[in-house]
Amino acid sequence: MTQKHRRKARYIDREIQGAILLHVTRQWLTYLCVTFVFLTVVRFMFAGPGETIRSHFAAVWSDHAIFYIAAAMMLPAFLNDVIKLSHRFVGPVFRVRSELKRIAAGEQVKPIKLRKHDLWVGLADDFNAALERLNGANAAADSESTADEKPSVDEVMEAVQQQQVPVS
Repeated sequence: MTQKHRRKARYIDREIQGAILLHVTRQWLTYLCVTFVFLTVVRFMFAGPGETIRSHFAAVWSDHAIFYIAAAMMLPAFLNDVIKLSHRFVGPVFRVRSELKRIAAGEQVKPIKLRKHDLWVGLADDFNAALERLNGANAAADSESTADEKPSVDEVMEAVQQQQVPVS
């Protein structure tokens, strides 16, 4: 990826990406807790009578602490990877959403080109097809209206309906 196409922001959509990170963290912690309890229960089932559950927890911790510490140390790396992966689908949606806001504000919008490894390329293709149709409808409405007056939204929508161009 060239320097001019690098993402500058750590998070594209904090709400979505934050929810994903929170979900992955919860799953990670649940996995660690379940494995710890499972190992304790297995040890309890095969141990001799008279040992307390606390002693089993302590024994499991002393036997497997290095694994849990290593797993905890790996969590930031996994979360970083999740953020990078989420950029590939959150970025295109954010881009389409931004361009839709610009269209709604009456600004001129160019077709969207996504980065090489972005997901949902079809979303950009659909947006570009709709944009092409809208631009065609605007051009048709402009040619029908006088030079001084701009077409209303109803006129543009009517021109779009008259074109009957399918959007894939």
